[in-house]
Amino acid sequence: MDKPLIAVINDDPGFLEMMEYLLKEERDCEVVVGQQGDDALRVIKSSSPDLIVLDIILGSEPLGVQILQSIRADSDIRETPVIICSADSAFLSANAEIIQSLNSETLGKPFDVADMLALIDRHLS
Repeated sequence: MDKPLIAVINDDPGFLEMMEYLLKEERDCEVVVGQQGDDALRVIKSSSPDLIVLDIILGSEPLGVQILQSIRADSDIRETPVIICSADSAFLSANAEIIQSLNSETLGKPFDVADMLALIDRHLS
């Protein structure tokens, strides 16, 4: 059986490194990463992941919602589950309806690793 493929989109190299380690070691997943808006869509479209973990703020811009809208508009990847993972709790609260309407879940940072892994497990099962 193929390993699940997860795309992690975040501009923080430390977060990417931690997620890559967790997903490979704790869940035996393959991981692809992207750090910028254009890079994120390219990575997602070229890899067709089973799950996307997406930050809202990339650089200094809230590009995550735009990326999420682009994902949902693309027939090849629109059904891919997306977890929005961000430290910007005010943005998550203010945009909760939009994020929910785009069929995605949120997880605030910092998060409990067990909560993140449980959310990932639920989407991959």
